[in-house]
Amino acid sequence: MRKRAVLAAAIGILTASCSGGHSASTIPAAGAPGAGASGGMSPSSLGARTTRANTVATAPSGWAATATGAIALANATDLGQLDGNKPVNVVLALQMRNVDAVKAAIAARQIVSRSAFVSQYAPSSAQVAAATAYLQQSGFTNITPAPNNMLVTASASAAAVQKAFNTTLHAFSVGGKPYYANTQPAFVPTSLGGNVVAVLGLTNAPGFKASHPSKPAPGVKPAIFDANGSPSPNACTKGVNTTTGTPVCPRFYDPATFNIAYNAGSTPPATNTEIGIFTIGDVSGSIADLRENETQFGMPQIPVDIVHAQPQTADVSGQSEWTLDMTYAQGMAYSVQHADIYNVASLSYTDLTRALNRWASDDIAPVMNASVGGCEVFPYQ
Repeated sequence: MRKRAVLAAAIGILTASCSGGHSASTIPAAGAPGAGASGGMSPSSLGARTTRANTVATAPSGWAATATGAIALANATDLGQLDGNKPVNVVLALQMRNVDAVKAAIAARQIVSRSAFVSQYAPSSAQVAAATAYLQQSGFTNITPAPNNMLVTASASAAAVQKAFNTTLHAFSVGGKPYYANTQPAFVPTSLGGNVVAVLGLTNAPGFKASHPSKPAPGVKPAIFDANGSPSPNACTKGVNTTTGTPVCPRFYDPATFNIAYNAGSTPPATNTEIGIFTIGDVSGSIADLRENETQFGMPQIPVDIVHAQPQTADVSGQSEWTLDMTYAQGMAYSVQHADIYNVASLSYTDLTRALNRWASDDIAPVMNASVGGCEVFPYQ
């Protein structure tokens, strides 16, 4: 068995502060411009109206503000203005309609069909047309609205991007790696004010990186599922907490143990439920490890499909994390109907935002897993 497939401590949503944690070293230092707002301020009118008002820059004459502020990359060397010919991909996030009704529906746990969401809550066709027309006249190409109207993607040169959004893009070096980021907030013409919530893609710095699993305590063995699908933990030798003197029973944090910890045995197996899992890079090794884990832990083999939300890369740095996500999500439910592996181009928030919207627009898997986390400044970048 490949050891990396089962040396797991836990899975879930990783968190990180703006100054470190599991995030990449490019995230803004705490207190840096664009690094987030302090509490106590009223929300802005953008998006779901949860953005703090003091994160939104004052727009110059003829322009309207968006929630995309300037980025101050940590541990970075500013190499000056980005080459104007460099291609840049941007994503315009558009304003939803009937925001209060959306919040009420979420609070009431209402299930809304894709067609109902688009007709009642998503940005209108007129909003999409206005954003698309502006991108066209600004020299952008490959202009593509998302099926649910939430996003519009497009490409242009760095020079055209700076002009279109009244911002500046600089090149940076972080640990010898090249990145770019906007050193000024992004604005849109007043005609698009209140329509374009954010301009994503103005930085290619990663908001976070995949974590690496830790090894279990020596001698701790994994639990398994028996032939009836019931978790069967192995006996463990009790020890004593040297600080408190209380007895402890360390266990391997395996799928069957998580099934017990979440009392999943009191609910039927999720054999009618699909799950979406977000990954980057080449996941063939992760899927092979999943198959080994299914045998090792006594789980049924589930169908797996890869959904290429963006072009796949050869990156395998997060392979162990994706193995964990697949294995443990399946183990906590014992069996799921289908696993849809949404593969994205990078761990930038721009690419993940597109993938998340693709998953929501597909409306196939009601459950989504993403072992990611990072500084709160990046979702609007």
